[in-house]
Amino acid sequence: MKRIAVMIIGVAMMLMMALAMTGCGKNDAQTLENTRPQVTSTQKADEAKKAEEAKKLEAAKKAEEAKKLEAAKKAEELKKVEAAKKAEEAKKLEAAKKAEEAKKVEAAKKAEEAKKLEAAKKADEAKKVEAAKKAEEAKKLEAAKKAEEAKKAEAAKKAAEAQKAAEAQKAAEAQKAAEAASNAPVEAQPVVNNEENTVMKVQSTGSPVQRYSGVYTCDRCRVEITGLSNNTVAIKVVWGNSAFDRCEWTMTGNFDADGTTLQYIDGTKKILTYGTDGYLKNTKTLSMEEKGSFFFDGETMTWADLAENAAAGMTFQRVV
Repeated sequence: MKRIAVMIIGVAMMLMMALAMTGCGKNDAQTLENTRPQVTSTQKADEAKKAEEAKKLEAAKKAEEAKKLEAAKKAEELKKVEAAKKAEEAKKLEAAKKAEEAKKVEAAKKAEEAKKLEAAKKADEAKKVEAAKKAEEAKKLEAAKKAEEAKKAEAAKKAAEAQKAAEAQKAAEAQKAAEAASNAPVEAQPVVNNEENTVMKVQSTGSPVQRYSGVYTCDRCRVEITGLSNNTVAIKVVWGNSAFDRCEWTMTGNFDADGTTLQYIDGTKKILTYGTDGYLKNTKTLSMEEKGSFFFDGETMTWADLAENAAAGMTFQRVV
């Protein structure tokens, strides 16, 4: 309203100035003065009141705008705070998630290592148990082997003792027979040859065949000499290796001119294997056409085996 009044006053002044410039008379000026609106105190009060209300309205409007601006500012700040809070929580959640995953990975890694360690431990224990078992089995096998060897040695010893006892008995019987027939004439008599079956042993008084036919032994070796003719004998050599196997040589030989050396050129060597029941299980020929000599001196004899010198250093004693 105040602005309108101001505008009216301005227009009136402009009219007055126009009239003055056009030379209007005094009456015209008076007329213009009379047409000017008269502003009363009531109008002034109303205008002042309106101006005050407009001022208050403007202030209220500005206050409202300021309030809205402040609220928007606070809302924006709150929104930022909320976003920052959510970002922080998301960050913490992600960190917690990664920590949990890392924890799980570490736990799985430790579990795998523990599993491998346990497997290695069990494998090592199994290996030790297996080694101990094998050692125990080897120990038992060795003990059994030694026991078997001791058993065989004992059996061989007993067999050797029995053989010696039998040979001693035969020697005693032969000695008695020799003493009984020392002055009797020598006659042809049948004898058993293990290789040629039963043949006639021809003995001539004082001949090498008569003097040296018999059984000679040394350690585990036994030599049997059996007459075949005036100058030829069958020879069988038995060498006991154990209670279950022995070497056996068979050959025929002739005495030389001096009558104390017996030579052979047809020696055959075999390995004879016996079972626990005492029966022959296997025979294997090792060599044939072996050569050698036997040397006689009274009741003793030595053997020169040209193939392998088996009886080196041995002296055989006549027992039959």
